Amino acid sequence: AAKAYPIERALKERVINDALAGEPLVVVADPESGAVRIYRRGERTFAPGANGRELVDERGRRWSVGETALTAEGDSPLERLPGHQAFWFGWYSFFPRSELYGGPPR
Repeated sequence: AAKAYPIERALKERVINDALAGEPLVVVADPESGAVRIYRRGERTFAPGANGRELVDERGRRWSVGETALTAEGDSPLERLPGHQAFWFGWYSFFPRSELYGGPPR
């Protein structure tokens, strides 16, 4: 399964709790650097933390955003999933049945 997240929207929302093919995931975007990363989230729901390198889960626990995983003291790391940035026309050429977060392109 493939899913596209418009960069502008991800950077605006900063944290997107979503799922793909039944796999809960969280998209984390840093408006300062423009970086966008996707991680498995299990049954957790995340919100932006006090800074761009931290998330807060539904229980108020703080998670650090890293290159390979989300980490919190006393909990198992949440794995980063593969992804890459592409222009929509290029993405659509390779993944014509891809989902698009937020609906069809304008």
